[in-house]
Amino acid sequence: MRLSDLKGQVLVVYFYSKASTQGQELRDLCPPLKGLGAEIIGISRDSLRRHTSVAAEHDMRFPLAVDPDETACAAYGVLKEKTNRQGKTVHGVVRSTCVIGGAGMIRIGGYGVKAQGPAAEVLERGMDRDG
Repeated sequence: MRLSDLKGQVLVVYFYSKASTQGQELRDLCPPLKGLGAEIIGISRDSLRRHTSVAAEHDMRFPLAVDPDETACAAYGVLKEKTNRQGKTVHGVVRSTCVIGGAGMIRIGGYGVKAQGPAAEVLERGMDRDG
C-alpha cells in the first residue's frame, strides 16, 4: 500500500515508535472516523512480523505499515533525537498523528501527542473530503 493509493480521501496517519498497545486509542475511534469517510494507517519502523502479531493481539481495525528504511518517517518529520528510559540519547520516532485532506494537504499535525487527540479533532470538525 502507498499513501498515494488513498488520494482523494481523508487520511489519518499515525506514527509510533513500536507496535504495542499505543494504537488501541485510535482503533477505538475507527468506526466514527470511517463513518466520515476517513482511512486510517499506522506506520512504524517495526518488522512485519511484529505488526502482524500486534494487529492480531489487539484487534487493530486499520492497516499497520512497516517503514524499516525510515522513508515515510523522515518525510513527515517524525524522527527526532530523544532520551530513552536509561537516559541515553537515541534516534527515534516521536508519536505523531497527521490528518491529510482529500486534496493531499496536511490539515492537522500533532507531534509528540497521543493518537486520539488529532483524530478526535477530525470528528469534532466533521472534516470533509477536501479537508
